Amino acid sequence: MHPPCALELENAFNRRAYFRVPYEGTACPIFEIGARTFSVKDLSERGLRLEYAERGKGCPWPLSETITGRLTLPQQRAVLKLSGKLIRISQDHFAIRLDPEFAISLQLMMREQILMIQSMPQYARFAPRPGMRNR
Repeated sequence: MHPPCALELENAFNRRAYFRVPYEGTACPIFEIGARTFSVKDLSERGLRLEYAERGKGCPWPLSETITGRLTLPQQRAVLKLSGKLIRISQDHFAIRLDPEFAISLQLMMREQILMIQSMPQYARFAPRPGMRNR
């Protein structure tokens, strides 16, 4: 038996049902719920994970609450109306599973990833690194 290669290890940790685009720093899209604004920490076709605007304040909604808001994707200059259920609350984040009729298209998700890689090359997890040869 051979030791696991990097791709096998990556596949073992990436068993999510939907493709995700993670965000950091100023690259984060914004999700507006009424008068409140949250940074998107990751986005998938069927959900999003949001960071609290003020740490320690907690989530202003109960678990299973239906949340409706506007997602602004600055890289694509797109604004989407989304709605779904609050499925997870943690100390720093909360997650919303989008209702099927508000699912984000895979095409839009792939375009978002391409734009992120173009604007921030360090974003690409498998981008060639100095000293590495392409095979």
